[in-house]
Amino acid sequence: MLNSAQSRLLEALEDAVSTIREAVAEGNADLAMKLVQGFGALRRPEPGPSDAAQVARRVAAEELREEADTQQIESAATAPGDRGVIGNFEEHSR
Repeated sequence: MLNSAQSRLLEALEDAVSTIREAVAEGNADLAMKLVQGFGALRRPEPGPSDAAQVARRVAAEELREEADTQQIESAATAPGDRGVIGNFEEHSR
C-alpha cells in the first residue's frame, strides 16, 4: 500500500512541476524569483584562485603535505629501538 501511495505522489509531483513551469513561462515573476532563490542561483561564488599556475601550486603543496604526513605516520609506526605499532601487531598476531 505504501508503494502505491508513493507512486501516486510521484505522479502528482510531475504534475506540480509542470504547473510551476507553466506559471513561470506565463510570467509569474514571484514564483520565478522563489525558484531562483531556492536553488541558490543568487549566492556569490566562493572566491578562489583563477590563475591556473596558482591552482597547480596549491594542489602540489597539498600533495606534499599529505605525503609528509604519511611518511611521519610510517616513521612513528616503525621507530628504531621500538617495535612500533607494526611490530607490536606482528608480535601479537602470532
